[in-house]
Amino acid sequence: MWTISTLLIFIGFYLNYVTSAKTSKNNSELIQKYVGRHRVSLKCMGLFVLLLALIICTQQLGWASGIFIFIILLMTVASSIILLAPLEILRPLPLLLGLTLLIITENLFL
Repeated sequence: MWTISTLLIFIGFYLNYVTSAKTSKNNSELIQKYVGRHRVSLKCMGLFVLLLALIICTQQLGWASGIFIFIILLMTVASSIILLAPLEILRPLPLLLGLTLLIITENLFL
């Protein structure tokens, strides 16, 4: 469940990050072209995914601990996205491989 919560926080924050007007845009990417057409719906979807991650954290740990862990995960993921996205390090294949590795290790050791 930790991997799913972290993944949902990553997706939710990244959707809100790419729809921000202050980020540097690279129009050659397919994502940026899609974002230009569906900005409002992607912001709503990002907020919904973040809310879903918050609900998962609070169901798993309780109200206070769930909100606290959600805020910690959100700060960690947000700082990683803000640092790595302008450098174009966030590519789909390495993220998919990292997610697969996290899911495997979570299921083996927990």
